[in-house]
Amino acid sequence: MGVPTVFKNQSDIGQYGEAQFTVTWSAADSDELASEVLIDLSALSGGLLEPHLGVRSIEWTAAESMQADVFYDSLPADADTNVITIPTGATEGSVDFRNGATSHDRKDKNTLGGDLVVSTQDALPGDTLWIRVLFKVHGKTE
Repeated sequence: MGVPTVFKNQSDIGQYGEAQFTVTWSAADSDELASEVLIDLSALSGGLLEPHLGVRSIEWTAAESMQADVFYDSLPADADTNVITIPTGATEGSVDFRNGATSHDRKDKNTLGGDLVVSTQDALPGDTLWIRVLFKVHGKTE
């Protein structure tokens, strides 16, 4: 069995950007995603010193059977450091961190830099996960 094919797109205009991520498990795909890159910070840093991502908002659709964690690969994946956990049964949702939700646009969460990644659990053949992230790249210019 194998890992499913992931389709991703990220774009930025200056310090702000959007990333989209889609994966569908086929009958031949039984493996979970393990720290699959959702946003590649090195492709976005644009010459900034000490770059780090700030997640502005996330929206998703997911199969009912699966769980997904979105986190920075420079921090351990756990409930305290995950940007978001999409729990089993949550087939769609969104979080706008700009409107008072627990912020992941704070420097203390992002000082180590790192890519934004996705790991999954309990995905079945036919399951699909779609994630859209609006983000800002922080850093020093000199």
